[in-house]
Amino acid sequence: MRTVILLLLLVGCGGSSTNGPSNNPGSGSGNNTAVVQWTFAAETTPVSTTVPVGTQVTWHNGDGATHTVVPDSAPPPANFSLGPGATSAAQTFSTPGTFSYHCSIHPTMRGTLTVQ
Repeated sequence: MRTVILLLLLVGCGGSSTNGPSNNPGSGSGNNTAVVQWTFAAETTPVSTTVPVGTQVTWHNGDGATHTVVPDSAPPPANFSLGPGATSAAQTFSTPGTFSYHCSIHPTMRGTLTVQ
């Protein structure tokens, strides 16, 4: 079984993000993981993450301030709060779709998770 870790890496002050390895072990395998870096950089460059169906996704707060992840419509993702440096519990995404979310504390922080 292969595990692919997709990391969104913040590049420079603009907070541009890039996906990690493009290796896709197959849809629905349930063994994929992804970590979303959730920081103030999302205020200027929204986080965009694409994962295969069956991926376990966690959000990591790389800032010194508390952030939330709040879906813009019915979950997913689940609504939760992350203290400074915290990582969320893993959520498995088994339904394809595009899911947008934001930080309720810092409403200009935005992200999109696409499950294929």
